[in-house]
Amino acid sequence: MDVIYCAGGGKVLAQIAIEEGFLYGARSDDIRPEPRCNGLIDIKWDDYDWVQHLNAIQFHRPKYSVVPDITSLRELGRILRLATRTEPFCQRVIVVPKIDSIVRFIPRKYLIGVSVPTSYAGFLPETKELVGREIHLLGGSPRQQRELWIYFKKMKIKVNSVDVNTHNKVSNFGNYWNGSKWIFEGRYKIDKYQAFRKSCQGILKMWKELGAF
Repeated sequence: MDVIYCAGGGKVLAQIAIEEGFLYGARSDDIRPEPRCNGLIDIKWDDYDWVQHLNAIQFHRPKYSVVPDITSLRELGRILRLATRTEPFCQRVIVVPKIDSIVRFIPRKYLIGVSVPTSYAGFLPETKELVGREIHLLGGSPRQQRELWIYFKKMKIKVNSVDVNTHNKVSNFGNYWNGSKWIFEGRYKIDKYQAFRKSCQGILKMWKELGAF
């Protein structure tokens, strides 16, 4: 399973994540030429620039690319056509359904993007739709991703990859994920970059202990 740190902006955090074994990604509207996004190019789901998005995928050649969300049945054909346009420039395309009863119309060559519910966004398709499919967990905290991974494994749903960036925010306060829970050290005891590195290590430790890779 691939674990991707997906966040625009700071090169230092991106480099730490890469050093610790993460792939790196960013949203196409918040992306820099370096470091190269070898993991994922995400898209601003509510107001995207398709030309900008496709150009970013062509430039970075990530392992995964995301296409706009499917929010109605009439959008299905258009979104799948956009997916085919990204295929030459990545290894796998992630298609994100935001309505029920549509996963069966999405070709199996594509990963199903499951948007973990947060204050930013989120939608969980019905479990029966995902059985036998490969999925990508979009966002959420390490705890949320762990709970979903365990549940999906029981339901014979394969989590192929995940992306995460919540440990970026909590590192501002000197806090980090130790592999099982958040540790609250405080920013006067540990700086942002140390906390972020510890979280990266803890997140990968969690997935190793779960047997995800």
